[in-house]
Amino acid sequence: MVTATITQPFTKTNGLPTNKSTALLQDDSEAVQVRFTTTESEYRISDAPLLVPLNLRRYGLSEVLNHLLGLEKHVPFDFLANGKFLRTSLRGYLQRENLSAEEILELEYVICIAPPSLERKIEQDDWVSSLESHENGTVLVGSYDSVVRVWTREGDLVASGKGHTKPIKSVTWGPDANSAYSGSQDTYIYAWKRKNDESKFKPFIRYEGHTGTVMDVKYHEDSDMLVSGSWDGSIKLWRGAPDDESVMTSLSTSRSSKRRKIDTKVHKNVPVHTFVGHTSCITKLALSPDDPSELYSASWDGSLRHWDIAQGITLRTCLTDGAFTDLSVGEERPILSSHMDGCVRVWDARDGQNTQAQLRCSDDVVSTVCWSPHDSTRFVVGNFTGKLRFYDLRSTSHIPLYEIKLDIPTEKPEEETKEYYVHKLELDEEDKNDGDTTYIEPKMKVLACEWKDDVIVGSEDSKLRIYRTKGRQEGSGMED
Repeated sequence: MVTATITQPFTKTNGLPTNKSTALLQDDSEAVQVRFTTTESEYRISDAPLLVPLNLRRYGLSEVLNHLLGLEKHVPFDFLANGKFLRTSLRGYLQRENLSAEEILELEYVICIAPPSLERKIEQDDWVSSLESHENGTVLVGSYDSVVRVWTREGDLVASGKGHTKPIKSVTWGPDANSAYSGSQDTYIYAWKRKNDESKFKPFIRYEGHTGTVMDVKYHEDSDMLVSGSWDGSIKLWRGAPDDESVMTSLSTSRSSKRRKIDTKVHKNVPVHTFVGHTSCITKLALSPDDPSELYSASWDGSLRHWDIAQGITLRTCLTDGAFTDLSVGEERPILSSHMDGCVRVWDARDGQNTQAQLRCSDDVVSTVCWSPHDSTRFVVGNFTGKLRFYDLRSTSHIPLYEIKLDIPTEKPEEETKEYYVHKLELDEEDKNDGDTTYIEPKMKVLACEWKDDVIVGSEDSKLRIYRTKGRQEGSGMED
């Protein structure tokens, strides 16, 4: 509980409150003057300095604010000192920053964001490798069973399409909710379309030109063009519509050597330009939100490249030691990248020559990274151990704001062996001391993640998960 009773207003003399009822402390030397500021107009108080105990942490400071605001229901606040979240006591902060308790400490307070909550799990037929939501609420999903699907957030299947012969690695919407594109391990990209209320997505263009897995594909709405990145190290630009001289061919969907031809006919498009520069697998592409003529690409060769799409040239190249796995860009924000070495790096989008920050987010591969759509400092990462971690760039440590562990099922092989995957929390003491049995905590890869209104996750347990992130945290459940 707060050890000081504080009332407002008061005046200052020689830097201390003249009304001692503003701070009832046993020893004024164990207190510091704090000026609270906020951009939250609903919860604004006077910016006159208040004397508060040095041993207070963020929960105690939140109680002080709730008392001053006269709130009947506790509202949890977070606090920033010099632009960074306060994660120690006031005394600890002053000592770490080598500041005097005689100076006025400026603290900005913000509403705590509610932890994400699981809204729905939607069963899939295979690993979910790629996804993208549409403004109409549906979700486009690409899976390892080579099928493109569209789902509602309630778990209803809207449409599906078969054309690829190997796992799909990337999907993206086309100009509307009845069109889409997909890239696959079969080296092809398909354009899909359907009529309103039809449950079948039909392929109508096949893009041929890559010699390796198509790792990512993006639709460029302004020019009706398509851009793709591949395992072969190349980036290619394609026309969204069928080429004027494209050839119609029968589509085969069988993986066997005796391929069965079906009635569907598709155009075959060839690339109009190839971007050269990377020397290894292209893992992610991102269209610039600030300039539609620019593109970012990330690769296993440790480089982040910034391209002029119209001219087909590299504007700048950024290098790091870690192979890239994902990119996230946003308007007037730095570039976020995730890496095989377990780090997330923050790049200056204006020059990109140096990382602004590097966060160790996992002991395993960080597979996905996404900016929050609501906050210019928060982001989420997914890794190969079945965890989602939510961070804020204003944090002074690598500790996430929240962590979500996907519910990983226990896997047991044949009865004749005693070696199997099991959660360590499920072991009793007898199991732990069983020298003949090897227990390994299971891992599950997060393969795809998007954060728009909600966080949507695809993983190798063949599930699509939707986490609700809207709303602010209520109640007093707040950890220091």
